[in-house]
Amino acid sequence: MNLIIFDCDGTLVDSLAVQLETMRRTLEELGHRPVPDSAIRRLIGVSLPETFSILFDKPIDDYILRTVVRFKEHYHDVAAAMERKAIPYAGIAEALHELSRRDDVLMGVATGKSRRGLVDLLADEGWEDHFVALRTADDCPSKPHPAMVLEICDHCGIAPSRTLVIGDTSFDMKMAVNAGAMGLGVSWGFHAPHELTQAGATHVLETPAELVPYFGEIGFARI
Repeated sequence: MNLIIFDCDGTLVDSLAVQLETMRRTLEELGHRPVPDSAIRRLIGVSLPETFSILFDKPIDDYILRTVVRFKEHYHDVAAAMERKAIPYAGIAEALHELSRRDDVLMGVATGKSRRGLVDLLADEGWEDHFVALRTADDCPSKPHPAMVLEICDHCGIAPSRTLVIGDTSFDMKMAVNAGAMGLGVSWGFHAPHELTQAGATHVLETPAELVPYFGEIGFARI
């Protein structure tokens, strides 16, 4: 048996529009100067406390934790106004369905989202049954700390050496390396392919349509 661990935002779904508007509202409410969209885009994937720690250039403290609370409150308002929290990338739903039918693999999710946000998303998309283990920012230290991967491996009884982490950021790839797992990058998210390779990705896919053929071609011989 082998294990595939997916990142969520930027890998399974595109939530960029909601994330950017939520950040704009949060910073405006707190009286902070606007932050370029490019800077926000690069931080999607790490936990919210870590994100604000980087943006405010200060250690995580009570102020940052209160900011996280306000961000989450704004997020739900923005998502409701946009009528969708995130949009699955074309071909992802089909790929998850096909991979979930294999008898040689289990799948999990490791994300910087909150557990509530992830559970709601999986329910909205009808993906709950595809994944046997979830780890979020509520459960573990922020990526690239290896805890998310290691805890999912432990839950599934599968060694990191037989685990593949799929993600769109250097944080995902470094998390995989730190856990002793393999990293497979995807180019349709938030970091450039060369950044994924430099962070440890063994390969970078160009489109979601390549996911199932990729595993069909290599099986899990390299894991």
